[in-house]
Amino acid sequence: MTKQKTKIFLTALAVLSGIVGSGVISLKTQVLAQSAPFLYWPVPSNKNVACGWGCYSGHVGTDIGVSTNNDTPIYAAASGTVVTVVNNQPFGTNRVTSPASGNHVVIKHDLNGTAYYTYYLHLTNSIQVQVNQQISAGQLLGYGSNSGLTCGTQPVSSGGCMGYAGSYWHLHFQVNKSSGTTTSPVNPYTDNLWVKNTDGSIANPPSQSDPNISVFNNKLYVSFKANDSSNKFYITSSSDGTNFITPATGYSGISFQNSPAMAVFNGKLYSAFKANDSSNTLYVTSSSDGVNWTTPAKGYPGITFQNSPTMAAFSGSLYIAFKANDSSNTLYITSSNDGVNWTTPAKGYPGITFQGSPTMTVFNNKL
Repeated sequence: MTKQKTKIFLTALAVLSGIVGSGVISLKTQVLAQSAPFLYWPVPSNKNVACGWGCYSGHVGTDIGVSTNNDTPIYAAASGTVVTVVNNQPFGTNRVTSPASGNHVVIKHDLNGTAYYTYYLHLTNSIQVQVNQQISAGQLLGYGSNSGLTCGTQPVSSGGCMGYAGSYWHLHFQVNKSSGTTTSPVNPYTDNLWVKNTDGSIANPPSQSDPNISVFNNKLYVSFKANDSSNKFYITSSSDGTNFITPATGYSGISFQNSPAMAVFNGKLYSAFKANDSSNTLYVTSSSDGVNWTTPAKGYPGITFQNSPTMAAFSGSLYIAFKANDSSNTLYITSSNDGVNWTTPAKGYPGITFQGSPTMTVFNNKL
């Protein structure tokens, strides 16, 4: 290599080094990170798209079919902060066409300095989140419906919409990306924003249901929600804490949202959980042997809540604590002397508020 070529080569290295030092390489990495997949499918119970991106002029979202029973759960496609909630619009046969978006939620997602927004339109008025709430991917937002301008100005009684029977009921899922002071719709398919399974299909969000564990009759029991859309109650147990019954036993007559609570009381193993629908009602089931559970579980319509409950036996009573079924985030507690009859309504403590789900335990003769 000649001296001149060597000088040019070294100069090129110096320039490249300067680019790296100036942050250009890190900027490129940042851009790649921004476009990395981060969205999960918001309707795990249905992968069918009624009307995709651009299915008609001006359609900048993905319409996913939901049940006409207004009970299809809609989940957050990614972690973020709730920035908009509209929860006062009629739906079903009382649907109106303005505002067009009906009941809806908007979530902001910050990815390496770039803001994305996901929109969930046409819900019922049982939205489960509030503005400024920090949420996780897979957290329940509400239930799909037909509120707003779901099919032009056609009345509900006119039948199908755009050739799709019953598609008045759908989730319009939309993604916007910020650019300066404005945001613009982006196509999550062409922009590679969907998280994929190994087979190339779009992944469902991670479950927001955690297992619960309890010691009963000299065995360790673990309860959890089914790893599918059935939300079925499952139990497994172990006599040594290492070898658990496999597969776990599922109970078709018992299903729920979020996570179950468990506690031992009066010689029985109890489990409490939130109804597998939009009512958010408390349900309780019990077993005297850890195998045979009261089916169906007993519901208590006067007791409703958000997120997951917690449960503990204390001083001759069984207690359940949970977060208020409204935006106050107040602690509520109900109790029972027999595991069947619960104080209704539950008692609220306005001075104690929290996010997420509560926990309970007994210590030094106090709950």
